Amino acid sequence: MKPWIFGLISTCSSRWLRRNFHNMIDFDPFDCMLLTAFLLALIFIYLWLYWRGRKMPFQLKHQPGSIRRSGTSIHVPMPIPILSNISHFLLRRIIRAMKVSFSSAALFHLVTFLFGSFGFVGLFMNPNGPNAEEIVAEADMGSVEDSHNEQAGPNLPQLRHEVKMCEESQRDSERLAQDSLERADALIEEANYRRSLPDQGPASQEHREELLAEAGHEIDYAESDLEMLQELAQDKADAIRAYNEALGAEYNRLRERETALREANERLRSQLK
Repeated sequence: MKPWIFGLISTCSSRWLRRNFHNMIDFDPFDCMLLTAFLLALIFIYLWLYWRGRKMPFQLKHQPGSIRRSGTSIHVPMPIPILSNISHFLLRRIIRAMKVSFSSAALFHLVTFLFGSFGFVGLFMNPNGPNAEEIVAEADMGSVEDSHNEQAGPNLPQLRHEVKMCEESQRDSERLAQDSLERADALIEEANYRRSLPDQGPASQEHREELLAEAGHEIDYAESDLEMLQELAQDKADAIRAYNEALGAEYNRLRERETALREANERLRSQLK
């Protein structure tokens, strides 16, 4: 058999399997890996037999496990009979004496087989590939159309989350303001204590001034925290108001849907009577 004939048969058969085999059986990824390993093992055995057959010395007489060719024989020892039969078939019916080199023939066979089987193996790994049949969902004639859109309604969880975030920020600002006031009170008390000491040198006065300045900074921090606390209180009130409005709108919308469904149910019952 000529190399291009074998390659054409391999390519056409594998492409036919790629298009039709998924209608017969379905493989999971583990089976796909086993199938790929099996195909690669067959290719390796195929090429190894070809190379072993050409590399073995020519014999003058036919021996068990050898193949005659042009009056001589190529000895390919095979311990297992079934492998011997397979090798005989491959060497006698497929790998005949060709007018091409071993490297070109082996490379052509390998490339054509892989080219044809690549899409066949890729089909199992990607059932939704370009060759997969398009699945069109059939319309359900008995279903009742629902005009409710989940994305159209207000996002109540997000509004509720905003209210919680405002509450947490309020607690943090209140805690920071309280800590700043406590530190300022401690610094002022320490400054008064150092003022009552008998040693009133320049170093002591300078240190007392530093304590008072640091206490002033802490008071400034507390004022900033209190301002932030007021802003957060306003934001919390706005978030609560928006949440209540959205909750009321959702309640009214659900009541309207309930009324519409009840009217539709009554119409259907009247038609069935």
